[in-house]
Amino acid sequence: MAAGGPGLGAGWVRQAGPRRQAVRCAHSLDSCGESGADYAGRGPGAWVHVTASVDSSVVLGPGAVVGAGSVVGAGCVLMANSVVGAGCRIGEGTSLGPCASVHHADVGSHCIIHAGARIGADGFGFFHDPESGMTVKKPQELRVVVGDHVELGANSCVDRGSWRDTVLGNHVKVDNLVQIGHNAVVGDHCILCGHVALGGSSSLGDHVVMGGKSAVADHVEVAAGTMLAGKTGVMKSIKESGVYAGFPAEPVREWRRGQVRLRQLLRKTRHRHRHHSMHDLEHDR
Repeated sequence: MAAGGPGLGAGWVRQAGPRRQAVRCAHSLDSCGESGADYAGRGPGAWVHVTASVDSSVVLGPGAVVGAGSVVGAGCVLMANSVVGAGCRIGEGTSLGPCASVHHADVGSHCIIHAGARIGADGFGFFHDPESGMTVKKPQELRVVVGDHVELGANSCVDRGSWRDTVLGNHVKVDNLVQIGHNAVVGDHCILCGHVALGGSSSLGDHVVMGGKSAVADHVEVAAGTMLAGKTGVMKSIKESGVYAGFPAEPVREWRRGQVRLRQLLRKTRHRHRHHSMHDLEHDR
């Protein structure tokens, strides 16, 4: 073991591993981290702060980092180059994919955090200072609280809170490339498909399903059991559960009627345009 990691300062201990494990991990990092079957115990090249509490059963992939005061529960797998920042808690049986990071957060048990996901980055909060004429960053000082059995897709982001914690309930399933803004609250058993965006301080009730590329504006609430079709834009709170579509969002039956009326209007307009064009042509002759 070596003390004092590169650029990490004092208080860090490098976890040594058998040469056989190092060769296997270098040969296939994905298979090594995905199941933990290719190596057991501590992976080579991981860095753990001396004040962190990491269960002896935790698998640390090459380059994994556990920060000061963090707690990592039994049976967790931290794959290659994943990071658990200072003061975080990771529940038992949770896995972090390659290059995933957790900061300012408590993550529940039996969660799956896929490659490149980011939990606990600063929320997007700024204001214009009239005196200096500068754009000033608002403090982002609270946390992210993730429930049990949550799955967060690759390269998705969950921002830390500013005036309240950002919360993901139990059994929430999040697809790849999803943005969850600061102070957002996601109820239990929600499903967020690819490219979904939740604005800051928005709230979803339990069992909400959001189709791909749908979005909820900041400070907007969506009732439990609501389903949003793909590319739906929710601009004001939805108080009654149901299926919604369109931009701005409306009940799907009304949206479908509107689409039919729009197509009918387009057909009439095209027919009228053709009629006038033919009339003008005959007149010119």
